[in-house]
Amino acid sequence: MTKPMNGAMQAMSWNDQQSQNLDKVGGWLLLYCLFAVVYIPLESLIGVIGMLLFGAPLWIGLPCLAPNALQVVAGILLLERDPEGLRWIRWSIYGYFVFAVLTSVVACFKLNAMQAAGYMFSMVLGAVQPIICWLYFQKSKRVRAVYGRVMVPLLKARGAQA
Repeated sequence: MTKPMNGAMQAMSWNDQQSQNLDKVGGWLLLYCLFAVVYIPLESLIGVIGMLLFGAPLWIGLPCLAPNALQVVAGILLLERDPEGLRWIRWSIYGYFVFAVLTSVVACFKLNAMQAAGYMFSMVLGAVQPIICWLYFQKSKRVRAVYGRVMVPLLKARGAQA
């Protein structure tokens, strides 16, 4: 890519391109925000409707609404460039893991062995998204540029910021 300079075109390195506009909500950060604000509510609604239609026990899906609601709030805050969104993301990740552990334990007692194994596999697979989000929000240059800091580790030290 080139940029004009005194009527002539000058080559721009890839590193220069990456550092441009990091102070705006864009790229992977924008994708996460849209995912959190649009996709997660639709997925939750479709999941609950599916459980009602197919007679699945509601205890399997209703607890996931709390961490999903936290992600929706986080997405809205992040779109508004509010650093509190980082705290909401961390709480949604905690919520997901609490939800996964509790419902997996209940599934062991309420479902047959094959159903429980499938359910626990889906919980483990579902943990990939929160882990990737945590890694992104902890390492991203864009997140640091937009919010002035990155998300602290999930098990943060006392007194550290969100």
